[in-house]
Amino acid sequence: MKVLKFGGSSVGDAGRIRIVKKITESGPQQIVIVVSAFKGVTDSLKLAGETAARHDLQYKELLSEIINKHRTVCDERLTSAALENVRDETERIFTELSETLNGLYLLRELSNYSLDKILSTGERLSSIITSAYFEKSIHIDAREIIKTDNNYGNANVDFDLTDSLIKKKLNRLKGIVIVPGFIAGTKNNETTTMGRGGSDYTAAIIAAALNAEAL
Repeated sequence: MKVLKFGGSSVGDAGRIRIVKKITESGPQQIVIVVSAFKGVTDSLKLAGETAARHDLQYKELLSEIINKHRTVCDERLTSAALENVRDETERIFTELSETLNGLYLLRELSNYSLDKILSTGERLSSIITSAYFEKSIHIDAREIIKTDNNYGNANVDFDLTDSLIKKKLNRLKGIVIVPGFIAGTKNNETTTMGRGGSDYTAAIIAAALNAEAL
């Protein structure tokens, strides 16, 4: 078992995702891949949230740019079959993001709780799209296996519960597993993030729990 982490620059566009696939195909059969959001997306999401909370309709243009970036990667790299499978998931996330930003626009307030919901979108989308590009890969939502407290923006991991969930969920899986970095969930399934460098942290948490031979 090896755990490989790819940052935003490594999955920044369709061509780079192809390179990630080539790298992993030359490796061992059992791999966990942790991915960050596409390059620049986290900053764009943060700006969209701040703009919406200022009651500035410019957030809608920022939202459109984020959505179009992900749609372009899908159109350029995914086969028609893979695209069909992933479209419903990505569009559901786009709708969720749009509704959250609209709520901030109306309330004129951006809490750490809401910001975590917004920022998590980047890793959720990148991991779903990357997984669709890999044949027979398994996508696991990190919020199901990494549990934290509700210190939104810099959540603290419950390692006893997290290690147990990772072992239960991932030890039985074969082949390539793709997991979003940076994000986690509370025991009540609320979305949290683990601060700057969170994707590296995600990879380390998984590698330690699985006693991986390499990270």
